[in-house]
This record gives sequence, structure tokens and C-alpha cells, in this order.
Amino acid sequence: ERVGVVANIVTEHRGMHANGLTAYLGCKDIRFVGNRVGGGNVALTLEQGAGMTVACNLFDGCGKAMCVGLWSVADLSDVRFLNNTIVRSAGDSDWEVGIYANKTDKPLGGYVMKNNIIDGTFWEAPLAAERSNNIYTRRGANEAKPEWRPAPGEIFVEDLSALFVDPERGDFRLKARSPAIDAGVDAGLEEDIAGTKVPRGKAPDIGAFEYEP
Repeated sequence: ERVGVVANIVTEHRGMHANGLTAYLGCKDIRFVGNRVGGGNVALTLEQGAGMTVACNLFDGCGKAMCVGLWSVADLSDVRFLNNTIVRSAGDSDWEVGIYANKTDKPLGGYVMKNNIIDGTFWEAPLAAERSNNIYTRRGANEAKPEWRPAPGEIFVEDLSALFVDPERGDFRLKARSPAIDAGVDAGLEEDIAGTKVPRGKAPDIGAFEYEP
């Protein structure tokens, strides 16, 4: 049975290693769903575990930190990122991006990334993730590589105001005519971060929020 870390609001976590949400050292089968974390250090960190589902969360780096950090990834497997909004990482750093994974020579196994809005990635480890229908708001170290190619349904939208209602003030609901609307795939989710039914339109939206007129 999975353990749930659900619908928490975490802000101003600024102490040494004061990550917003953390699962370390052998944690298994944990669901991080519907959480809103921002205004401090890393929003989510995972290390040495398996069977993690990260779905419908808002992780906001506020321009000061990476949003998600994956550590000791040689022993971190089966991680699923579904319909998250992972934005505003530290813009002056090439590794403090939306999702960072530290170095290992062991290929990472069982990673899935679908329907996320991500402020770039930096995987220092070999990764063969099942990717599709992600929107990148920044070219992280991975996306900047000449050999990197978008997966099906993946696009770049670097202007946050084209996606969200008011990103400068932390309103990451989708705006009318956002390219994230109806642009996702079925990831097995029934509700978004606010409890709105998924999908409302012809297909799921990308990101943590399903568009509501």
C-alpha cells in the first residue's frame, strides 16, 4: 500500500537543507500528490528509494533554487512525474533547474515523465525515461545538448505569461488559450491539484491545473 503525502502547503523553508518535501534512504511506494511548495530551498528531494509517484504538484523555485533534486540515483528507481508544474528555478545556474539528478554510471530505471510543465532538466546520470507531452519553460543542461530531441507532444514555451494567469504573483492556473490546454495524454489521473475533474476538455491539460474558464 502506498503512503500519501497529499495536499500540503509549504513555504519559506530556508534553513540548511530545509527541503520542502523529502523521501530519503530506502523509502518505497510513496505518492506526492496535490502539494504546493515554494519560497524556500528545494521543493522536493528524493534519495535511494523506489516506487515514487509525483503527481499534480506545484513546485515553485521563485528564482532562487532548483525545484526537484534527485540524489543517490543509482538506488532511486521507478519514479513517475505526472501533471506537475515545476517552474521558476534559479535562473543564474545551469544545474539548479526544474529537475536535477546527480551523477552515476548506472542507467536509471523506470522513470516516467508525462504532462509536466518543467523549468528545464539536468540529468547527470544516464536516463532512458518514458517521456511525452511535457512543456519546457527553460533549456536546462539536458535540453541544451545538440543530441537532445523532444519526445512526442513536447514543446518549449519560455514565456510563462503565455501559459499562466499571473506567474509573477504565483498564479499558475492556465490562462485562456494556453498551449497547455488539451495538450496532455491520459496519465491515469482523475483530479488536478485543486480537485477539478480531469479531463474537462477533449484531452487532459498539461501541468498541475486543469483549465477552468
